[in-house]
Amino acid sequence: YGFEMHRVKDEALSEVFGGRSDCAAVCLERGTHKDIAGHVMPHKRYDPSRDGTDFAVWAHDNCQKVEVCLMNYHNKESPLQLMWVPPAGPSKLHLEIEYGERKTRCFHSFIGHKFEAVDKDSGEVVGRLTIEYTLVLGFGESPPSDNPGNRNFEAEVKRDLHVEWRKQGKVSRTFSPLGFKKGK
Repeated sequence: YGFEMHRVKDEALSEVFGGRSDCAAVCLERGTHKDIAGHVMPHKRYDPSRDGTDFAVWAHDNCQKVEVCLMNYHNKESPLQLMWVPPAGPSKLHLEIEYGERKTRCFHSFIGHKFEAVDKDSGEVVGRLTIEYTLVLGFGESPPSDNPGNRNFEAEVKRDLHVEWRKQGKVSRTFSPLGFKKGK
């Protein structure tokens, strides 16, 4: 579900991978620009000498596994229950998501997995999703953010740089019965 395998050869191989011949396979996410397609992270490039000969296992672990981050903007009083909907059988509680951006819940899932976000108090299904790619998603309407027109970014950056510069010379060490801790 949600992914396709394509063999790249001839002109396309040269165009995408710059003529490299040592690449057996790579995982590219939807929307990857061709200029960076040949420069993937090492775990997204299949190397039989490193990854073994079972391509299906490598593809499952490295191409179908994605990071998902979810936020609850639906109900301040009650967490959302994220239910995993398996292909067969009843839904299972995967995790709960408390309200707000600071309570964002991130986890790994696989392309094609289905989930429902359920209001714990009312039992209302507030969202359904099928994992298709790396994802950050909020359920409900996020509160308004700061008005950037009221901020002086130059002054904030300058202040933060000064604070960090002052901190860099202050190394603190603590001693316990087990020895010294590293400085902060």
